[in-house]
Amino acid sequence: MCAGALVHARIGRLVYGAADLKTGAVRSVFALLNDQRHNHQVAVTAGVLAEACSQQLSAFFARRRAEKKAENPKLGSVLKNKTVWLIAFSIFCVYAVYCGLTFFIPFLSNIYALPIALVGAYGIINQYCLKMVGGPIGGLIADKVLKSPSKYLFYTFIISTIMLGILIVLPHEHMPVCLGMTCTLLFGAVIFTQRAVFFAPIGEAEISDKNTGAAMALGSFIGYAPAMFCYSLYGHVLDANPGLLGYQIVFGLMAVFACVGIFVSALLVKNIRKNRQQRSLQSA
Repeated sequence: MCAGALVHARIGRLVYGAADLKTGAVRSVFALLNDQRHNHQVAVTAGVLAEACSQQLSAFFARRRAEKKAENPKLGSVLKNKTVWLIAFSIFCVYAVYCGLTFFIPFLSNIYALPIALVGAYGIINQYCLKMVGGPIGGLIADKVLKSPSKYLFYTFIISTIMLGILIVLPHEHMPVCLGMTCTLLFGAVIFTQRAVFFAPIGEAEISDKNTGAAMALGSFIGYAPAMFCYSLYGHVLDANPGLLGYQIVFGLMAVFACVGIFVSALLVKNIRKNRQQRSLQSA
């Protein structure tokens, strides 16, 4: 069609760069512009900046294929996405530590002899006040200060690990109950800020809107999995190790999950940065 238009329009010369070796009608497969049966022949200058033109065309069509593939999302594409898995396991680590907060009231009651009157007050502060305050604070720091939810998870995992280490070595049997309550509430506040933002890296990673639902589903399935075993695990440890030792072991297990969270969130930050650089190069 294009070759016929050139002939009928009486174009004097055609200049092109990259050749179409499969269906080219100028020289590659056919030579329609110089066919003596036509009443007009077009002069041809071929191969001008051939390599550069070929690379540009290849990049263009590769981008088009990627866009078309993104328009028809499949669960398989989400399962193959390394970033989604890193987000899911970051959530997993946060929730594994969060499950341990349930045992803070028994800890204070058994080790600090927390009065019944304070049990209700502690529960209200821990489950309602910290949730209401922790969410906005975590979101504000992640968005306005660090400008990255994944970095926020990374730093708070480090803080959690340090705080759990302190909880393990503190002389709880010789500390006042108010100090014990303060230490556990401060740690709980950090975890509640993590819970407020642990799905936010999905937006930071710029996962396609068409894949967001599948990414959220995978993140939820993996992320909330600790609810199936952590409560039983921590409870079994406390039954097998009565007294302060049992709680120290539970805090140690929570610290292990937090350490894994440091590693996973560090990989997540690196992966998101790498993907952004690749997108920048493609758009440039």
